[in-house]
Amino acid sequence: FPPIPPEPLQSHLPQLVHNTQILKLWHLQDRIFKRPIAEFRVLLHCAEANQTPLHGACADLLVHLVSDALTETAYLASVCELGSALAANDGGFSMRVNGFDD
Repeated sequence: FPPIPPEPLQSHLPQLVHNTQILKLWHLQDRIFKRPIAEFRVLLHCAEANQTPLHGACADLLVHLVSDALTETAYLASVCELGSALAANDGGFSMRVNGFDD
């Protein structure tokens, strides 16, 4: 039997599935390619990350050290079309992991 496609959504915007103080969960079906794609984003709030220029430089250094330590693993994952990113921002740190979810 062929798979039953999901019903067409009325909106092209993601729908908020779960909303609490510590978690917001959104869902959006890929309409064009119908691929099972997942994206996970985390924002770690750290008030001291950019409190002074020294703290900002240390936060950037931490991001570069972690990225460097994960380079080999991240390359192998990127061959399989899985991606990741880590960055320091004004509120702390952000992390993103994305790719196929099958």
